[in-house]
Amino acid sequence: MTMYPQLIACIFVRNNVNNINNHINLINLVFSNNAIVILNRIVDSPKKNKPYKTTILVKRNNKQNGLRFEFTILPSNDGKSNVYAITSIATSDEKVYVIRDELKPVALHKEILKTNTFNKVKNSLKKRYQTRRVWITLTDEIAKTYMDEEGNIPFEDEFLEELDKEQLVKIQQKKETNTLERLVETLIENTQTNGQPSLKNIADKFVIEKFTSRNVDAKQWMNNFEQECARFNIQTDEKTIEIIRLFMDKSCTDWYHSMIIKLTWDSDWTE
Repeated sequence: MTMYPQLIACIFVRNNVNNINNHINLINLVFSNNAIVILNRIVDSPKKNKPYKTTILVKRNNKQNGLRFEFTILPSNDGKSNVYAITSIATSDEKVYVIRDELKPVALHKEILKTNTFNKVKNSLKKRYQTRRVWITLTDEIAKTYMDEEGNIPFEDEFLEELDKEQLVKIQQKKETNTLERLVETLIENTQTNGQPSLKNIADKFVIEKFTSRNVDAKQWMNNFEQECARFNIQTDEKTIEIIRLFMDKSCTDWYHSMIIKLTWDSDWTE
């Protein structure tokens, strides 16, 4: 039994397909799909007048008996180092609870630090802002830490905030925007590292005004922009895409970000 710590039952049945299926259906009915069959195997050699037997091992469904933790590498308060953090907790019925900033560091989550799952998470996360979402089985200690008797999700003597679907969509959009901005920052850093002038410094020398929602002739503005790019030898799509962002106001920048997310950096931007 120690080989299967989540084992609920061990059932011996005659090796008959209908008989086995009937038992599996009964298992699902009894455990309300909170259990899964993990092994069907023959345990007896056939003997004279004795049929095969099959062992059905029934294991608890960890997803139904666990919580999903979102791990992220975040910058420390001074920005000089990285911190492993838990940013949200989700239940098996897809409810998501956010953890406020002060409680995010994994160092505060003592029971999670003890799990083998967290060791694997550390091996998986290498860079700042990388994220992993993993299910962790509810041991007695973890259950006491993150669930109360009524099924609420608390931590450190306070209830976590449950996010509705609209909030989840906004958070996902913000993450995508932040990811895009970090990609842009990386592109600028790479340009500077290669000994080339920064795109911002080049853009400061362009003799065109910013493009705003009040511009009437967008085509003429784009023609002027392309002429300036040619004057400063901006030839690659990546640099052109980045430098145009520097000439947009807030409303145009929102459109810019949405198009980058939709089309990606690798699309054909010739049209």
